[in-house]
Amino acid sequence: MKTLARLWIVLALAGLCMAAEAPQFKVTKKYPIPGDGGFDYIVFDSSSKRLYVSHGTEVNVKDPDFVFYDSRTNRVLVCHGDAAAITAIDPEKQAVIGKIDLGGGAEAAVVDGKGTGFVNLEEAAMVVTFDPQALTVTHKWPIAGCKTPTGLALDVPNSRLFIGCRSKVLAVMDSNSGQVITTLPIGDRVDAVAFDMDNKLIFASNGDGTVSVIRQKNANEYEAVGDIQTQRSAKTMAYDPKSKRLFLSAAEMQPASAVNGQRARMKPKPGTFTVLVVEWQ
Repeated sequence: MKTLARLWIVLALAGLCMAAEAPQFKVTKKYPIPGDGGFDYIVFDSSSKRLYVSHGTEVNVKDPDFVFYDSRTNRVLVCHGDAAAITAIDPEKQAVIGKIDLGGGAEAAVVDGKGTGFVNLEEAAMVVTFDPQALTVTHKWPIAGCKTPTGLALDVPNSRLFIGCRSKVLAVMDSNSGQVITTLPIGDRVDAVAFDMDNKLIFASNGDGTVSVIRQKNANEYEAVGDIQTQRSAKTMAYDPKSKRLFLSAAEMQPASAVNGQRARMKPKPGTFTVLVVEWQ
């Protein structure tokens, strides 16, 4: 019996090791970026093979948190936190043409290319669906089992939203009904989510220095397959669907000075800002 028990323990530990190493991804390059200051979203443009890295202190729109382009309407859409809205910009006229009032702070957003957009409301833990052409809200759905949603990705053929939650779960939602199909465990302080449609893998980048990897078995079944080790603070991420590379912003962090007796926040150490490249091995 003791021998059998030891065998089960060894097999269980082996299974855990296999799961942790299953993604077969690792950091292959680090690109230092000049300049200091805070950082947030990072975006990859596959048409020009350019990486756009937010970094520094200049702000041109009030409290923008996420900026993306809708090719169907030819509009640039800007998500705002404090303003609780999405601003629509005509890039040809370089002018604001309207906004969508959301009723809560907007985090990440995606569009399906068929006339519907989806945006996370971080504090309300809701997904709002909207019309990018009419600039109107169509539905508001609570995200069951999720607190503080941040990153968001979309599987258009299967009508599935993948929502990264700061409560350490990835929520899978039906994008037609708002029903949460399942939740799976991920790392701490998630901020971005990406979906590899070809390999059916979902990536959630976390500030604890990991990228959690979830495999889509079918539209309703998912399994956690392990974590990719990156660097603490590497919570924002971009994905190249052609090369299958992940790009993450990171820096060495240090305590900032406390203000009015409040707890000191962490800030990037000058000269340490970098972009990590993660590739399949």
